[in-house]
Amino acid sequence: GLVGSEMCIRDSDWLELHNKSNEEVNIGGWFLTDDEDDLAKWEIPPVVLTSDEYLVVLCVGENEIENTSFIQASFKLGAKGEKVFLVNQNGEIMDQINFPCISKNRSFGLNETDDKVHFYVPSPGYENIYSTSFQQQENSISLSHPAGLYENEFDLTVESELSHEIRFTTDGTYPKEEGVLLNGPITIEELFIDDGVSFIPSSNDWVSPMQDVFKGNTLKFITYMNGCPSSEIVHADYFIRENIEETYPLPIYSLTFEEDQFFGDDGILVPGSTGQNYLGDGPEWERRAFFQLLNASEGKLYQSEIDVRVRGRGSRNNSQKSLKLFGRNNEGKAPFDYPFFSESDLSDYRRIVLRSGHSDFTKSMISDVLSSELVENLDVDYMESETSLIFMNGEYWGIQNARENMGKFYLESKYRIDPDAIDLVKVEDNSFVALEGTTNSIDQLFVFSEENNLAEDDNYQFIIDRIELPNFIDYHIAELFFANWDWPQNNQKVWKSHEPNSKFRWLFYDCDGCFYIHSLDRLSRLDFESDDTPFGFTLFRNMLRNENFRKQFHARYLELINNEFSAVNMLHEIDSLEALYEPVILEHINRWSAPDSYTSWKESVSEMRLFALQRSYTTLDQLKKLFGSPISIYPNPSNKNLFIDYGGEEAVYVQILDSRGSLIKEALTTSQSPISVLDLAQGVYLVKVRLGGLVFTEKFIKE
Repeated sequence: GLVGSEMCIRDSDWLELHNKSNEEVNIGGWFLTDDEDDLAKWEIPPVVLTSDEYLVVLCVGENEIENTSFIQASFKLGAKGEKVFLVNQNGEIMDQINFPCISKNRSFGLNETDDKVHFYVPSPGYENIYSTSFQQQENSISLSHPAGLYENEFDLTVESELSHEIRFTTDGTYPKEEGVLLNGPITIEELFIDDGVSFIPSSNDWVSPMQDVFKGNTLKFITYMNGCPSSEIVHADYFIRENIEETYPLPIYSLTFEEDQFFGDDGILVPGSTGQNYLGDGPEWERRAFFQLLNASEGKLYQSEIDVRVRGRGSRNNSQKSLKLFGRNNEGKAPFDYPFFSESDLSDYRRIVLRSGHSDFTKSMISDVLSSELVENLDVDYMESETSLIFMNGEYWGIQNARENMGKFYLESKYRIDPDAIDLVKVEDNSFVALEGTTNSIDQLFVFSEENNLAEDDNYQFIIDRIELPNFIDYHIAELFFANWDWPQNNQKVWKSHEPNSKFRWLFYDCDGCFYIHSLDRLSRLDFESDDTPFGFTLFRNMLRNENFRKQFHARYLELINNEFSAVNMLHEIDSLEALYEPVILEHINRWSAPDSYTSWKESVSEMRLFALQRSYTTLDQLKKLFGSPISIYPNPSNKNLFIDYGGEEAVYVQILDSRGSLIKEALTTSQSPISVLDLAQGVYLVKVRLGGLVFTEKFIKE
């Protein structure tokens, strides 16, 4: 066998191959590589190793060394460590070694028991000197103050357990051996700046901050010994400001990174070299960062290395971009291990989104969050969220909503299904587009609903055997009632797993276009006699041909108007969100010039209150046009008894008024209990029936 037994880097990178077998081995035409994706990176020239023979290979890259008899490979060894592979002519990996950073004038390889160790005395071309082996000591760093939010400045003392030199940075970069050497305490103080990443244009309509931007102290520490890191990096962000608990009462998401990766020519948040870098998507537009979650009362709650991408469609053109955070560990992508959202029991999130609204970015900023609050008790899949404050390399970046990312891993966490065995599709350009799996099943469902009359029970049963009917109903009611003008042609996703008997469910998300047009009437577009219905509405329209569905949908709509979507409940949620944003909105406006002013923000919130007050009444009119009144009175005319049919069994409050509006009679009654009208004079009356918080009026004639 061939074993990489010792390697040393610095002034002369080299590795050593040792033939431990009892036979000679011809390794000519084999390969050495430090890239697992390029196993044929460097071909070994004709070499035959006899039993117990050593071969030293200098790893010089493109710069060959003159006057040497050693073989020279066309790659170098990473100063901080990496993997090296030995590959045969057939492309098979015969051996590999993963080495760490190696101190100057030291080597790394195998001891007498084949454990990987360091050696004080390198021995290229000869047996390793086992008596000089040692294990690298792990150092630790301690801070006098934990990361967090403070009201007053202080001096931070940093100590190393093994008294190794401490290097540190304050600009988001990782400290290097040649970085700043710590020589004493660091003053942590309140900072406001008039330059930095906050003053780099991030879109075509970017506006410079109206005031100096608040900045935290972002520190990273590491210890070095003999040129190699001897500790883990310690990340600590400090935010110093008077009355900081009142100023920043929300969770803080602090991201630190190499500035050029986010704001340079190849930066993902700026126009950059392409003029629209922020439109880039996919792994090539992903950047590494470090993330800390903090709050005023508890300090640092969580931290993780992350990968970051810009997220969204139209919102990418906003100055403040929405971001998608991918959890990482040393091996690559990995779930976050933290319960980010208090309303959820989950803690294994694969993606976290920091979301800025698009159409609502300059208005109330709360419409999408409000929609999530209102559908919590409905049978819909929605994103948990938490309004938060974002900092980029310590600089105040404004308000964003930390959210779950609604994709296959969201479904995996919520339903414990295989994320690679689902169909997840979205409506786009009058068709379905597969995000995961295929569109075959949903296409077939829509085609069936178009080619078969769903008024017939067998055809209707075919559909409801394949969709989660309560979810379908609740989803459509929410979108309709919230008056989402950017739907159903957009923002519509449907999914099901590949497990037997799985049914389609609709995902509720992106309600930036909601809660403003109280008169918006999507139901009137359900033209049963033409093909003008929007594609995303076709199944719903065809379902409404069925009388059972119509009754179930209508009854559920009225129930929600009476409860979750009542004006009282909506106003309560709007007031709560306004109070949440109130302490932090002005600094956000000063940072982004959006909304236009504090006054315009308050006006937008007031518009939402007006929507809450008016929407129930306009919706009831729309429902009446399509479904008729939910109550009926019979017989009408009548001279003896009057029955009220409202589709329920509970008692309802009924008032009978004369033509002048005067109350003549009132009663609590049920559908089975008649109201006597013997004592009424002949004439026309108004009968008012209260169903929950709703009142319905019908004319009645006494004979």
